[in-house]
Amino acid sequence: MEAPRKGSKGGRVAIYDESLKIAVARDYQGGILSISQVAKKHRIGKVTAYHFVRWYKKFEVHPDSGAEREFQDQGQDMNSLTKQLL
Repeated sequence: MEAPRKGSKGGRVAIYDESLKIAVARDYQGGILSISQVAKKHRIGKVTAYHFVRWYKKFEVHPDSGAEREFQDQGQDMNSLTKQLL
């Protein structure tokens, strides 16, 4: 086991794989299982399952997010520039 990293750029080594975090969050967000049921299914604590859901929500890309809107805006800008050139 690797020792914890020290310093301002360090931190703990990840214990759980990201695929588990995503699976837990998606199971909960599916709306069928409660946090307790999801935690029991994946054999983790309820608080840990809750943290995985919060982690997933933080990094999840929503269809209405600014990043996708920015990409669409760039496409519209490109279309308008193409029309101006023609």
